[in-house]
Amino acid sequence: MANEIKDAFDAVYVDGSASHPLKSLIRNSVGGVIQRHYDALALKVQDAASIAAAGYQWKAPARVASPTSVAPASLIPGAVVDGATLATGDRVLLIASSSPSANGLYVVNASGAATRATDADAAAELVGLAVFVREGTINGGKQYVCQTPAPIVLGTTNLTFTVLSDQSALNANLTALQAAVEPGIAKTVTSRTAVPFADKDGFTVAEIGDDGSYRAPFAHLRPSDIGGFSLIDDFGFVGFRITNDGRQVSGPSGSSSSSDYSDEEIASRNARALAYSAQINGDRTNTARRLLPGFNHIIEYGQSLSVGAGGWPRLTKASLYSSVKMLGGSVRGQGGGGTTTFAPFAPTGLQNLVATVTSTTDVLTDATVAGMAPDANTPGETFSVAAVNTFKRLWNQLRGVVDDTDRTIIVTSCGIGGKTIAELSKGASPEFFARLPSAATQAKAAAGSNPYGVTAIIYAQGEEDYVASTDGEVFKTRTRQLYADIKADVVTGVAGQSEPPVVFAVQPGASFTRDDKFLQIGNAHIDLAEDDRNWILVGPYYPVTDKGGHLDPNGYRWLGCKIGQVMHRVLNQGLGWKPLQPIGVTARGRTVLIQYHVPKPPLQFRAPYVQFVASVQDQQGFRATDDTGDITLSATIAGDAVVKLTLSREPNGPLRIWYADKTTHNGNGSLCDSDGSEAFYPYQYANDDGSYPEANIPALVGSPYPLNNWSVAFSRIAVVD
Repeated sequence: MANEIKDAFDAVYVDGSASHPLKSLIRNSVGGVIQRHYDALALKVQDAASIAAAGYQWKAPARVASPTSVAPASLIPGAVVDGATLATGDRVLLIASSSPSANGLYVVNASGAATRATDADAAAELVGLAVFVREGTINGGKQYVCQTPAPIVLGTTNLTFTVLSDQSALNANLTALQAAVEPGIAKTVTSRTAVPFADKDGFTVAEIGDDGSYRAPFAHLRPSDIGGFSLIDDFGFVGFRITNDGRQVSGPSGSSSSSDYSDEEIASRNARALAYSAQINGDRTNTARRLLPGFNHIIEYGQSLSVGAGGWPRLTKASLYSSVKMLGGSVRGQGGGGTTTFAPFAPTGLQNLVATVTSTTDVLTDATVAGMAPDANTPGETFSVAAVNTFKRLWNQLRGVVDDTDRTIIVTSCGIGGKTIAELSKGASPEFFARLPSAATQAKAAAGSNPYGVTAIIYAQGEEDYVASTDGEVFKTRTRQLYADIKADVVTGVAGQSEPPVVFAVQPGASFTRDDKFLQIGNAHIDLAEDDRNWILVGPYYPVTDKGGHLDPNGYRWLGCKIGQVMHRVLNQGLGWKPLQPIGVTARGRTVLIQYHVPKPPLQFRAPYVQFVASVQDQQGFRATDDTGDITLSATIAGDAVVKLTLSREPNGPLRIWYADKTTHNGNGSLCDSDGSEAFYPYQYANDDGSYPEANIPALVGSPYPLNNWSVAFSRIAVVD
């Protein structure tokens, strides 16, 4: 090289304003140091081995990777590769071609054969090429790297791809990059003293040692889209930028000369959000109770949704496994809202798990249910029936057995409708909390001499605290205390176990939402899960079918299947979980960027069910307010994990961003991920069992419940860039 970098530093750090007293030092020292060491690196990268040592060339993700030989001519819209139906523009990685020289990254065209992707159609772009595969039955979630060294002759040299374990390379690099320090402060880094260059979010992208050495792992100097140049790593993270007028601009949180966000900034924030999700998806949980040999008790608690209010007629009439039981003739106990003990319905003893519809004293017959008034809140299907059956089914599949009878599950539903967290807590009068140790004591007795433990809590509560305008911080304090009392009085006191049960909570919302304290209860549920790794927020219930508040039986079973899927992930596989939720809300001028944790990228807009109608939400469920009032907006998906809001005017004062608010959307929104998994239970309708006629939805009847993850409801003040 010549002196391009040094000349750039000399040009942009000219002497001038007293506000830049270090310009001369930077011009004379930093530019020259970077120039020398970058020149040395440039010589080395001519060798393919040096490229491999410096890091991979990460490309934009592929949708699928073919596990078998496929000719590029066969990659056309409508073709199926690894279980995915191709569409125009899809990126496809070929790794198993019968002619290995044809391997590589391709793009599906509207007509004709697929062609090599423009970022992978030259020999230099293939050395160390690395790519993440989003979808696919066999290869989805894997990272592949091309291990063929230079020289490569495209179309002649055989290209060999090998697997990098799911997200492992990304996680390792993130760990190496994370050093939350201010630029210019010396600290010991990897056994040496260095001055780190860090972006606003704490990612160290370059270091200059006290010995004059320069280190920029996985970093590249590139022309910036705002002028000057940028230091960017292989994942799209912008470390810092030097503008043409000599200003240093931080990474994705730094401002540009524009009132909007540049494509570079959006791409960088999208990369950060995906990296965050990679860490969550690879997280391991090791402290909680698991499904163990013996008797495993799963307790449902909360308000009316936890007992299946309005969830009639029952759908799940057949027992799925002999090893999944309920205490008496229903998962619920007798007495409705007036009892402080768990009193099982007849027949007593352990019964195979099925859904039931119950009065305060009896299990109702299907004929009786078919004649009930449409507005009855009589309890029926519960989350727990579908959740536990799904959980046990996935466990059995994991072990390769029809039914693991060494592990019996007992399900009890101990909740009560219309109660605040204070009323459901220990020490309240009457003390409905006492139902929990009562049910546990009876379940332990039913286990006899077999081992017994409390494995999980399915929790649905908060609607009444919205009505009561309970302060969010008070709600969190009381909920944490409730969990502590469950662990003390039920888990330790009755079961005698040391491991805590995991709580699987659903976020209250939909028509129960209230805006007067900025969605304080929904926000509190997000915080509870952030603060305790054994408190899992599964997601919201607004997307599923309901009766105008309480869910209908399909709604309960639908969300129950989602709960069971998350239980399997956390308890059976030991993996981390967070729902689709915001991890950053920033604003610049009339533009807002929302970065999301996305369990299964990319984001998409879909219509949630409002009662029995798929209803696209105005502004996709988003709302913006300031000191003047509401601001109309348009919402678009700007990346796999980024939503962009364009406001109709400049904000006046603090800008608050809402999603699934009460005022505008009655607790609903249209944002979800691309999780293509389906429940094993189908949406069910019959015209003679008491089902609402509106529940006969042709798009759903007979089809498995889709298990996309929908965004949680939230309200946040945007951080101004």
